[in-house]
Amino acid sequence: MSPEPIVRGGHSTAALPCSRRRWLSFTLGVAAVPLLPAHLWAQPQAVEPWLIVEGETDGGKRLVGRILDRAPKADELRRMSRLVRVTAAYGGEDKGMPSETELEALRRLEDELCLALEEGHHSKLVMAEAGDGIRLWLIYVDDTVDIAAAMRKASSNNERVFIFSTIDDAGWTVHQGKRIRVERRRL
Repeated sequence: MSPEPIVRGGHSTAALPCSRRRWLSFTLGVAAVPLLPAHLWAQPQAVEPWLIVEGETDGGKRLVGRILDRAPKADELRRMSRLVRVTAAYGGEDKGMPSETELEALRRLEDELCLALEEGHHSKLVMAEAGDGIRLWLIYVDDTVDIAAAMRKASSNNERVFIFSTIDDAGWTVHQGKRIRVERRRL
């Protein structure tokens, strides 16, 4: 019998802790990026306006990411009031940007997370970033989703260990706050 997959997570109604990361510069502009998953069956192909950003951590390490560059739709606000924060560590001593092999494994994990949370139907990925040895995803989830079961499903289909937590964020204030901070730097 195989051991239970390792998934660590929990639920908190407190705000997310202050990030040790900060966006310093905006690069590449606003783009409508077709998201192509590693497995074509993993998520519906959609065109969303993603803001591609580059910055650095407080320690000076490079940080790159993408943020959904639109306000939430009325039905998303009504249905998706919980924010899931998922992190996965990568890298060895350097802990800079992921290698090509690590990046491919992280993309597969993102696909598994989106598949398990039924992205596009019951959840919405709003941010992904990588840097300083950590890959972070922020995903808003429908109130009907069993997050713990979805995380177990994603873990059982992927070899990477990840940590998740949830908070209540009915107004998508975390996402909107990140968009505003980046927007101010664009102007």
